Amino acid sequence: MKKEPKQEIQIERREFLVKSLKMGCGGVLGLSLLSALPGCDSSSSSSSSSSSSSSGGCGTGGGCADENVRAGYQPVVSSAWIAKGLHESSYAVFKSMVEAATNFAWLARGDSVLVKLALNSANAFPATTDPWSLACMLDLLKEKGAGTILVGDQSGIYQSNSTQTCLTRTGLMDVINAKGATAVYFENGGHFTASAANWSSSVNITNYVNQVNHIVYLPRIATHSMADKTFSLKIAVGFLNSASRRTMHSGTLTSLYPSINDIAAIKNKFRLSVTSARKLMTTGGPDSGTVVEPNYGLIFASSDLLASDIMAGAFLKVNSSASDDIYCHEAVQSYITRNGCFEKLIWNSVNSHPDAGVTSAMVDALQKV
Repeated sequence: MKKEPKQEIQIERREFLVKSLKMGCGGVLGLSLLSALPGCDSSSSSSSSSSSSSSGGCGTGGGCADENVRAGYQPVVSSAWIAKGLHESSYAVFKSMVEAATNFAWLARGDSVLVKLALNSANAFPATTDPWSLACMLDLLKEKGAGTILVGDQSGIYQSNSTQTCLTRTGLMDVINAKGATAVYFENGGHFTASAANWSSSVNITNYVNQVNHIVYLPRIATHSMADKTFSLKIAVGFLNSASRRTMHSGTLTSLYPSINDIAAIKNKFRLSVTSARKLMTTGGPDSGTVVEPNYGLIFASSDLLASDIMAGAFLKVNSSASDDIYCHEAVQSYITRNGCFEKLIWNSVNSHPDAGVTSAMVDALQKV
């Protein structure tokens, strides 16, 4: 990383209070704009909300209905804006953004970490994980005391390149080698069987999840020709062996892949999802399509998968012609059915976008319907 000047970072906080109706994810959402200094938590802030009602819903008959809102479930998603072309000098911003999402109390010195990539193909970011975000994450994990760091995935079963080739062609292997991490290929090393909701049979999960203390996801934002949109929840597909993936593709993807994240061997070790949306794929996908590079890209992190996917969906909506509601995505609805919907979503940003219109658009996208 290039050495950069110190910069003042002040966290801005926005809290989204969910008061859903009984029809799917159509509902009422209140918004309170608050300010907070670094280190403040949600319990120390007061909130006031103004709200307007909306009826309708996702047409799925569930999701964020009142009975599915989990009392006290208030996940945090932190973010930062990165000016186009300035990411290489933005490690301090990346670090502050991640530290606003977690205090790393889960990481004891010497603990092992598996960094799970999005590596479906050999195509460059945003088709796959951003090499810059991987470099930053590896530096930060080492700084926080991590021991062995494994970085890996199993690339897509319907393309001809091996996982190793995909790592090399995307530039991710160069980062892994430069940072002293270890590349692993999930098709090697064996698998174990597990049960997952909505699957008619057991699934086969890479043994690498049993070899580490913690798991960190590094997704990207992209549309998908079969799954519509793919963010943090979808990245878990890489844990499956080829046979389980074929089973998934012969069923309803969006109801199957979210529950992989609920498998105990994964869920109990998952700590953080860190997304780079310096660029994003807004049509086509997952391997090729329309690539958009905003003047200010967004990077964000959360220890909660639902919060991460809601933020990803909002940013995709702001940067594309999409008009649908991320809360209504079948994968999100499937996840909410099992895990509940948040009572409040807290959005912390470590810096401000220079165009207030963009922030307003994000607020509109985060407000359901």
